[in-house]
Amino acid sequence: MAKTFRALCDYADWSGPVSPKKEEPEKKDQHIKPEEKDFKEDKQNNVKTPELHYNIQIHLPESRDPSVYDAIFKSLKEHFN
Repeated sequence: MAKTFRALCDYADWSGPVSPKKEEPEKKDQHIKPEEKDFKEDKQNNVKTPELHYNIQIHLPESRDPSVYDAIFKSLKEHFN
């Protein structure tokens, strides 16, 4: 990965920051493009920073005993607070 990054750096223009293009106002019904949805834009500094999103899936065991589910969710509450 490092060699690839270094090779790509040879193609980069390091002369200075690029001025942002003027964008048209967004329409209310317009959806966010998938590649832009994971970035939070800092309006003051005009910088986009990445955001992390976690999708946790829990496969619950088949059980008729409610105490099994209570124990699972109690443990989740303790570890994710």
